[in-house]
Amino acid sequence: MTAMFRFRLVLVFVSLAGVVACGDDASRLEEHMARGDAYYEEEKFSEAIIEYRSAQQIDPNYPDAHYNLARAYFQTDKPRDGFWELRETVRLDPGNREALIEFSQLQVLANEAEEALANMDRFLAEEGDVRGHVVRGQALDMLDRFEEANEAYENALKADPEHEVAMRALARSEMRVGQKEEARAVWEKLVEVHPTFANYTLLARAATQLVDDPEEAFALREQSALRALEVAEGDDRPGAYEQAASFYVIADRTPEAFALLEKGVEVEEDPVDVMYILARLHQGEGNAAEADAILEKASLARPDDPSAHRVLAAFRARAGDFERALESIERAVAIDPSDDQVKIQKAEILMELGFRQDRAGGAEEAREILVEVLDREPSNLFALVAHAKYRLGKNDPDEAVTELRRALEVRPDWAEASYLLGIALVAQEDYANGRVELARALELDPNLLAAKAALAEVHFKLGEWQYAVERARDYLAARPDDQKARLLLAQSLVSAGYVEAAAAELGTIPPEDRTGEVLFALGRVGHARSEFKKARSFYEAANEKLPGNAEIIQSLMSLDRREDRMDESKARVDAALEADPESAQLYQLRGVLAFNEGRNEDAERDFRKAIEMAPADQAGYQRLARFYAVTGRLEETTQIYEAAIEAQPEAAQFHHFLGVLYELSGDPDRAIERYESAIR
Repeated sequence: MTAMFRFRLVLVFVSLAGVVACGDDASRLEEHMARGDAYYEEEKFSEAIIEYRSAQQIDPNYPDAHYNLARAYFQTDKPRDGFWELRETVRLDPGNREALIEFSQLQVLANEAEEALANMDRFLAEEGDVRGHVVRGQALDMLDRFEEANEAYENALKADPEHEVAMRALARSEMRVGQKEEARAVWEKLVEVHPTFANYTLLARAATQLVDDPEEAFALREQSALRALEVAEGDDRPGAYEQAASFYVIADRTPEAFALLEKGVEVEEDPVDVMYILARLHQGEGNAAEADAILEKASLARPDDPSAHRVLAAFRARAGDFERALESIERAVAIDPSDDQVKIQKAEILMELGFRQDRAGGAEEAREILVEVLDREPSNLFALVAHAKYRLGKNDPDEAVTELRRALEVRPDWAEASYLLGIALVAQEDYANGRVELARALELDPNLLAAKAALAEVHFKLGEWQYAVERARDYLAARPDDQKARLLLAQSLVSAGYVEAAAAELGTIPPEDRTGEVLFALGRVGHARSEFKKARSFYEAANEKLPGNAEIIQSLMSLDRREDRMDESKARVDAALEADPESAQLYQLRGVLAFNEGRNEDAERDFRKAIEMAPADQAGYQRLARFYAVTGRLEETTQIYEAAIEAQPEAAQFHHFLGVLYELSGDPDRAIERYESAIR
């Protein structure tokens, strides 16, 4: 066999192999696409995604694989991935009109309105499709070209006079350009042609913008809400009842809301969802017992539905009735012992019973449940956050912070987790970062009352009196009977200089309810008014109820100094330290007494002891630093503030004071660095 013949033979085999390989690739591609389509039809979208991606690996430029993958991504709540796949589809197959429409709609939402507009202009030049006009109008709306958008929607209806989406878009657009009569005509035609729950709901919401006369607007809104209820079907019916009832409540016609819902409970084939709405209305009106009875009835109507018992358990837990909440959640556990969400809810109720009501073994039983769930599923966020609550109850904020940060990495928009992280940081005495997390929780959920109360306390701790006042008042608007919050408000008002306002707040607390904290606050009011005899009387009464409280003792020290009774202060501090030798604040006060008597060595020893015992307490550093400054020991003052910054890197005042010291010692560069840190 000649060399040339062998070469030609090799070429033939190579060519045949290529043909076979190409044939194999084509058939494999077709198989993956067929399996993907079958999975998609069966709504097994994750499996469909795997098949379509396998098809892409065979031919990355096959447009149908990209388009079908996009559709599957949208079904699994992955819009970003779906958007990218649609972009590839349009690039590879510009003739895919469906993909182009869908992609352009998403471009509008992704702030790519200019590109979407260009796409639709090209699309409409070739084909007069109603959807093209609608998407073109949406792009123009995004670009604030409202008159042109209105014209686009009008063109859409010319192409299809009864197109539902186009009618909705034009109705909104007519309102946007100030043409109320035209808008109302479109809305009324929409509900005539498409009398659905969704369309009547939209008309109800638009009523006050369509009609100038308030009475007529309310009549249109009521009529639309009731028609929405009339035509609602299936899963829309509970929402229709809630909407109509809400209208009556807003219109100050609450008895009609009750009547509507009570009738719904009678006539609906499955009235449980309406019962839930009725229970919430009773709860909102302060009828907690009635709400509980309705929810109990709902759970009996669905005895085998764990969610009915979970709702009742949650309601009872919010009302503070944890024993009965436990009974309800036990029913849910009995129905489905494998449901982790039910287990976690039970654990949370047990923690409340254990930590708040001293139920023996409650907290530990809760921990066992949560550990069992986390051992099987370490990434279960609800179990992770619940376990962090257990850590907080056990005074272990360090581990709680770790668990809560893990949960927030996965779900950063979780208001309750941010609130708990704030509480955990405050427990670590990291008030600055605790404030950040609590504020974040309120950004995510402005109605989170616990976060409002906690944030007011943090502002108070940080000496931000005005903010503490604002937050406390905001909280008390919803919980006017919370005496602890009212006391915090009064204390903040005194500190902010609003003495009479503080006196008014404290005056609402009956004498028989005056705790040691209330008596102390009354003493501070008297002190600020220069009513020193009255102030002393309140301080001493507070000291009897709260013996050893450093703040009360410090206030009495102020009066003792004024009246030359410092021996009483010394005796008071010594007795308090004997009872509580671990109190850093009391060592600070003893240091102040020693310094005032000229016993500098004793003062320094006590100030250092206070820092050693409470390295996170800013007041300890400030007192020792002031002592060094007054005694002319500038270098040691600087060292103390440097140590304070290591312990409290977020304390702006420490950075500022250190900047001042660097400036005084002739080191402007380091001073500027500290001032900039303080500003940050």
